[in-house]
Amino acid sequence: MDTLIKNALLITMEEGRQPIENGCVYVEGSTIAYAGSQDGLPEGLKPDDVIDAKGHVCMPGFINTHTHLPMTLFRGAAEDVPLDTWLKDVIWPMEARLNEGHVYWGSMLALAELVRGGVTCVNDQYFFCDAIVEAASQAGMRAIIGRGLSDIALGGVEKLPEAEALFHKYNGMDGGRIRVSICPHAEYTNSVSFLRKCAETAQKLGAPIHTHISETKKEHEECIARHGMTPLALFDKLGCLEGTFMAAHCVWIEDSDLELMKEKGAGVLHCPGSNLKLGSGIARIEKMRQMGIKAGLGTDGAASNDNLSLWEEMSLCSFLQKGVNNTPTALPAEYALHMATSGGAEALGLSKWLGTIEKGKKADIILIDTDQPHYYPRADMRKHLVYCGNSYDVRLTMIDGRVVFKDGEYLTLDIEKIYHSVQKSAEELRV
Repeated sequence: MDTLIKNALLITMEEGRQPIENGCVYVEGSTIAYAGSQDGLPEGLKPDDVIDAKGHVCMPGFINTHTHLPMTLFRGAAEDVPLDTWLKDVIWPMEARLNEGHVYWGSMLALAELVRGGVTCVNDQYFFCDAIVEAASQAGMRAIIGRGLSDIALGGVEKLPEAEALFHKYNGMDGGRIRVSICPHAEYTNSVSFLRKCAETAQKLGAPIHTHISETKKEHEECIARHGMTPLALFDKLGCLEGTFMAAHCVWIEDSDLELMKEKGAGVLHCPGSNLKLGSGIARIEKMRQMGIKAGLGTDGAASNDNLSLWEEMSLCSFLQKGVNNTPTALPAEYALHMATSGGAEALGLSKWLGTIEKGKKADIILIDTDQPHYYPRADMRKHLVYCGNSYDVRLTMIDGRVVFKDGEYLTLDIEKIYHSVQKSAEELRV
């Protein structure tokens, strides 16, 4: 199916390219065939659908670089407690009661919230991954999905073959929309020997590695006490940074870690909302920006956020860096928008296909209604989006050329059934 989007304010997120008034995008199947001014649109095109985007911004879909989709089931279950207590006393006991049905419905709820907010790609780490893949496939979401692995806490040794089987079964599914990663949970939940096995497996498969790095000061310092080096340095020593390495949080990484990330091309998955709620700290994203380190935005799971809005993460990210650096010029709005789109694609190793609206890229596109009070008076719309916008401004979400959400209607999800099933699942888990 071919689609023409016309009369939009087109923000392509290509480096150095300014927003285009009266812009249009032509989509052939799942791919962008043209993006630019309407004056330059090739003649003779015969779209199956024409979308008039007057009063709307047309831009790349948001990329949520760090999620635990099924954890929507735990929203509100553990509030105002430290990460260690949050995990050991509440989350892990509830997770022990999970089954595939719970995970499927928790994932479906997360996906509904995400597409409503303009997210077109997620990078997820959890378990019961067959159910997550099924949910993502049905919802039409683009996703990297990996089985969380912990040989100290959760018996990960026998789960590594499961993770490898997951890769062979699903990687490249749905025309490449579903990909699979190797996901050692963190340094403190895994032995050195097992982390080395994870690195070897990822290299053998050509799969990315997705993990948590230096989320808390305690985690960071205890790793140094155990191994004489930081978590990132240990992962590098074990070979984990030789391919695509996706590092969530990075709140407490040191200057030497920053240099290592720059050298190895590793990606930071920054989750400011979760880091604030759990009292973990504030990552040095402005310093990373200045060094040219790849960085995207993530929400983490809904149990530690508590929503999945990249809109909030954008504004938080920018405001926090201005505050901690004592300068309003730190992390400008345009860079926060970059982190939510093209920067996220870079951090996940997907910039060849995603993150900008340009010819040859995948048609992951959102339309944002800016004919609303909080977008007036008109100014630089990129700044307005970051500082004024919210999830409810999204009017259309297209993934791989397929519209999955439009004008408040879910086109791939039965939202009432999801609400009912999630409530039932949550009640079963909280007994």
